[in-house]
Amino acid sequence: MTPEPENDGYFAALHKLLKKAKPVPFVSVAIGDWRPVAKQCHKNVDRYAECQPGRSAVRGWLIEATDGNEGYLLAAHSVVEEDGKLFDITPAGATSANPNAPRRFVKHSGTAKAFNDMLPEFNQHWVFAP
Repeated sequence: MTPEPENDGYFAALHKLLKKAKPVPFVSVAIGDWRPVAKQCHKNVDRYAECQPGRSAVRGWLIEATDGNEGYLLAAHSVVEEDGKLFDITPAGATSANPNAPRRFVKHSGTAKAFNDMLPEFNQHWVFAP
């Protein structure tokens, strides 16, 4: 499916921010017997934020790979914000070489609805310099 023109502009603007993406540390959390599971970041973060006052869900993009030049493979992702600091509660999964290593993340710059409307089409997406 071809991206809509407004998504082209969104990803072009996002590309400019990717070199400044910050590493987001992984933090192991639990609520009673519940623990976050791999590949369920949005659900994990929403549940955790609902149960933990002072914490909120942040939507955005993980940098999963680069082409060694100006291309980035992004994955839609959610992390937790507390007191202005971001942390990741979703385990990377068994296929990751270093599952607890911080991963680089960029916040989504629009509304939660706009982010959700891009999924699943842009759940994983290559972006290149405009």
